[in-house]
Amino acid sequence: MNVKKVIYTAAVVENSAEKDFLKQFAKDPNIYCHHMTVEFGNLDEIPDYVGQRIEVELEDLVIDKDAVLVTVRVLDDVIAVTMINRNQQPHITVSCANGIKPSYSNDILRRNAWPSVERICNNFGQRYMLTLRLGAYCVFEDGTTGWVF
Repeated sequence: MNVKKVIYTAAVVENSAEKDFLKQFAKDPNIYCHHMTVEFGNLDEIPDYVGQRIEVELEDLVIDKDAVLVTVRVLDDVIAVTMINRNQQPHITVSCANGIKPSYSNDILRRNAWPSVERICNNFGQRYMLTLRLGAYCVFEDGTTGWVF
């Protein structure tokens, strides 16, 4: 299929065991644990990094009355710089309350007043790592949407 436009790029959690690990932190009815957005907005083309795998280290579990998210440290320099240039805090939305969109996680991080934070990274000397696959969520010429890896 031919790509009409790229809506966003993300590092996707593909491994079911890694998704299950993240799901244990959910407190809300809508569970996501799907991806870490890299670039959001209509991109002109699919970036070269799409298809690659990267590692991230889980850092903080952030719990708000309407959402739960996990901040991560990106261990790939190209992706880390891309996200810094876009002024984004790398994270994965775990869950949201009814009526709350996953993008609400960005609002929590922008406020920088996290109601409850639990350190995941280096908890009892353990580091938690995930391997994510970089993809582009696109609109195709026929009007359908989907992932390109």
